[in-house]
Amino acid sequence: MVSNNIFISPIEFKDWENWKNKINNSNDNEELCHIAETDREWYIRALAVNKINDESILADIAINNSNSYICRLAVSKVQNDELLKEIVDKSPIYEVWEDALSQIDDEYILMDFAENGRDFHIKWHAIKKIKNENLLVNFVKKRLKHTRKDFIDKSKSFDESREYSLCTIAVENIHDESLLKEIVINDYNQAMGIEALKNIHNQEFLIDVALNNYDVHYKLSAIRNITNDDVLIDIAKNHPQRFVREKAIEKISNQAIATDIIANDHEIEVDKLDIQHIDDSLLFNLVKKDNNWLRRTYFVKAIQNTDYLKEVVCNDVDSHVCKAAVEKIHDESFLKDLVNRDFSSEAFAWDVIPAALKNIHDDSFLKDIVNNTKYGRYALKNITDESFLIQIALNCRDSHCRSEALENIYDESILTQIALTDPQMHVRRKAVSKISNDFALINISIMDPGFQEYDRPYCVIYLVRQEAESRLKVLLENPDIKTNTEYVDVIQRIRYELDEKRKTSTQKGIIHIPYNEMKDFTQNKTIIKEKNKKRKITKNKRDEKSNLEVEINKLLENYKNDVLITIISFNNKSLFKKGSIFNIVKEPDNPYDMEAIAVKSDNITIAYVANSVRTVVKGTMSAGRIYDKFGEDCEIEVIFVRDQIIAKLIFD
Repeated sequence: MVSNNIFISPIEFKDWENWKNKINNSNDNEELCHIAETDREWYIRALAVNKINDESILADIAINNSNSYICRLAVSKVQNDELLKEIVDKSPIYEVWEDALSQIDDEYILMDFAENGRDFHIKWHAIKKIKNENLLVNFVKKRLKHTRKDFIDKSKSFDESREYSLCTIAVENIHDESLLKEIVINDYNQAMGIEALKNIHNQEFLIDVALNNYDVHYKLSAIRNITNDDVLIDIAKNHPQRFVREKAIEKISNQAIATDIIANDHEIEVDKLDIQHIDDSLLFNLVKKDNNWLRRTYFVKAIQNTDYLKEVVCNDVDSHVCKAAVEKIHDESFLKDLVNRDFSSEAFAWDVIPAALKNIHDDSFLKDIVNNTKYGRYALKNITDESFLIQIALNCRDSHCRSEALENIYDESILTQIALTDPQMHVRRKAVSKISNDFALINISIMDPGFQEYDRPYCVIYLVRQEAESRLKVLLENPDIKTNTEYVDVIQRIRYELDEKRKTSTQKGIIHIPYNEMKDFTQNKTIIKEKNKKRKITKNKRDEKSNLEVEINKLLENYKNDVLITIISFNNKSLFKKGSIFNIVKEPDNPYDMEAIAVKSDNITIAYVANSVRTVVKGTMSAGRIYDKFGEDCEIEVIFVRDQIIAKLIFD
């Protein structure tokens, strides 16, 4: 149904007040009808419709008015079933006759629509509302003429098959088992047969369908209502189709037998079973016996007993199973011991420790994890000390740690500072999502520098700006429209000026086009020129990138017997010349990167060895891969200086 709230712009406020007073003071239905049919403003027509109390006039408006809102508003005020029937018969607008049909309570009128409606959708909506079983039984019996095979052979029309879809809806509310059995036995329609079986409770008939019917969907529907455990166990053990066995297992009331069948049937997909009701001790036995880690994981997810879960963590050899158990444990002393344990496999530790940290809420313990281990990113989520989190968000080298620290920071001045200054777009965007100060969001929307893509340096994307502006949309819901308009004007004017400056800046080849404001500037000729320039720049950049790849491939071929690395995070590129020699030194005490390797000149750090997929040049080794290839100190020789700096390790 439609809302009675009417929204208007302030420009029309004076006229609106005059019309509102005039309509509210009128009790003449004919005059109100004339306004509802002829006034050029839809909201004035709506106000007139709201005042009309003659249902026949409202029905006439609902049928003949061209505005669907006005029609639906009129329908909402009509209560007479005969008038509503007339609207359903005559209205050309789908939403209007749907509203009218939903308000009819006379089931005989609804059945008339179900049998003779001018549109299939009218029939469908009508039959959905009928609950009188006698009417529904007669409706279905009239249509049971052709079996499913007739339609498969294409000897019957599409319209007749659609009638069976109406019967399927009717069968949902029929409990006459003789008719329901006839539908299943004669196989008129699969969907109808499945619905019929849901309302059949004769065990002998259901068992016969489950064991002998050719249609697997009939079998599944029959099993839902079978209560004989012996039959269910026989099906669960012997039926050739896996999903039929699964359905039978779910219905077996003897849990010990059900779990024994699950343990011995390795084709069963445990994730498809409803095993939440099975006793924890039986599930724990399944975990101990099963050799498939994925099945054990699903068993563990259904266990609630903490002692069983702890035993799984201590004894299971698969990290996925242990992780599933750890996620359900809330004993902090146990979880702390687990985090401090020495794991034989680092991969195992990376699965289990982050899961344990999610359920620990001791600030001092979590701070220690952040300062002294490589799992700090996962510990930050539960730390509540805002001053500590602010220090991480401002100073940590790991952008993911900075992002996680923002989760529990509420100081908007700090969030605004990060949103404007953090080098990583995803961190700035996370900060913006927590800011509610209007002026801060406006400032971010105007000043955000955007994100220059690594593989498309000629294009700048403004996702942070987009986030800020989506937060600013609440301004448009403020009743002080004048102030909102001023805000929007300021944003667009200053942003336009900044974009123009960027376009003419010394940063050649960079195109700064707002991410979602293109429509604001499409009429400006400078944008058209920039579009044309972009096509040329794209080709040039593509050629440059291709030439660079050729040079690097030649270099890799010439130094194929050497260990090569990529140098990043340098402040002064001029220090790096081909043939220059520098030291590389491990930084084992670095709290944010346990495999950090610094490039040093005269004991001063001037760069780092790349250690991420995004920054490592293909064919060279990351810091993590060379970390154990040398002692405390090693020398490198620079062999390539362009957009990337590549060096080779010098071994004694």
